[in-house]
Amino acid sequence: SDFDRLFEHLAFDEGLDPLLVQYEHLRQFLIEFNLLLARLSDECTPETCPKMTASNEWQYLCAAHRKTQDCAAIDYMTHTIDGSTALLTNAKHFSSRGGVPPESAKYFQSMARRLYRIFAHVYYHHR
Repeated sequence: SDFDRLFEHLAFDEGLDPLLVQYEHLRQFLIEFNLLLARLSDECTPETCPKMTASNEWQYLCAAHRKTQDCAAIDYMTHTIDGSTALLTNAKHFSSRGGVPPESAKYFQSMARRLYRIFAHVYYHHR
């Protein structure tokens, strides 16, 4: 079916570690998010986007603080990108780029969810 063919290019080669592929994709996303953040800096400000929202229905609290709290969208995005970068470059969790310890993969879902919120904000408020 067309649906099955859509995902053919995502099939892993025999020798590839799926966790390492996820790690490298997240790392690349962070590089590109930094570029996106730089482009948004003139239009997404604490004055224009005082809260991290996506549409009028979703508001996100920033987890970069001791206690989750409201942040302006640009600050939320900066905190999320900085925190994700710090985690992916932390030798305690990711000692080399040659492999991902299974216990460190637990961070991927939360990181991807927070990064997705940046997409949602940009889509609803800056397209």
